[in-house]
Amino acid sequence: MIEQPIPLQPNDVRVLLRCPLHFHFLRQSAPPPPPEPDSLVREAIHRLHAAGGPARLSLRKCLAPAAGNRAAQQMLELYYRRLRKDWPQVIAGNETMALQIRIGGVQLALSATADRLDKTRD
Repeated sequence: MIEQPIPLQPNDVRVLLRCPLHFHFLRQSAPPPPPEPDSLVREAIHRLHAAGGPARLSLRKCLAPAAGNRAAQQMLELYYRRLRKDWPQVIAGNETMALQIRIGGVQLALSATADRLDKTRD
């Protein structure tokens, strides 16, 4: 048997737990559409935190991956400016978690990485 990791979002886990066959058919769908502003923002924020925060990654470089997507750029700029004030309050980043479960006789090893845990004023 071949073992390989399967990247799962929280909704994927819900579907898999309720009906593995439904999950299988959902995975057979057409190729994904181009990235939405949310995914562009999520990836840019991950890169910003991995780089060491606003002190080590300029706003211009942070906005570069979202070039041409005005909504994503606005969200990133707002987040960047807030994070610059709150960066000393970041309490964790890139925490890895793992869980093993059994579904219908099949053993699954789930792992996830929380990309950041911030303590902010709001």
